[in-house]
Amino acid sequence: MARTRQQVRNRSSHETTFIDRRGGKGGRIAKITSHGNQTDDPDNTSDVENEVVYTYNNLSQITESEQSHSGVVGGSTTSVQYGFYTSHTSGVYNNGVRLQTVTYPNGRIVYYGYSGTDTLYDRLHQTKRLIETDVNGTRLVDYDRTGSGMAVITDYTVPDIKLDLFQGTSGTYAGRDRFGRTIDQPGRSGSA
Repeated sequence: MARTRQQVRNRSSHETTFIDRRGGKGGRIAKITSHGNQTDDPDNTSDVENEVVYTYNNLSQITESEQSHSGVVGGSTTSVQYGFYTSHTSGVYNNGVRLQTVTYPNGRIVYYGYSGTDTLYDRLHQTKRLIETDVNGTRLVDYDRTGSGMAVITDYTVPDIKLDLFQGTSGTYAGRDRFGRTIDQPGRSGSA
């Protein structure tokens, strides 16, 4: 398990703290700890100001992020959990183990929708919509994208606001320049 340590000095208060990073599975960061004073012992938990702990699955995807704003991560620490599509046939993942849900500390679940089977969104693993609770829940936002994945229409159903960089011009995107940079953001109220 690799460990790195960085000394950080606050310019206004002139206090020095240490940021401790510990590596985990697959070279991913497993824990980040901020120490309140200069200590030579990175395992000393008496001076921990805050801490973040990441949990990964066997494919090195983050499945949980725990964050304590005052001390070390413990049993009652709030966390965000990530769920992935894991169905498979003959040892091959059907949906590429892509993100399916995010569960927030308050229990709210946001579901990631990828459109129908064998559509462009499905094959490129591009999010088509975000839905609250499950696939039949409240639709939060819909995305229309170019083949390269650039969002050109973002339609928020709550509140009823739509960002349209396409603007109905066939073959071009009126809200983008020739390099794909945003030049106009015509947000409209309503889905029309």
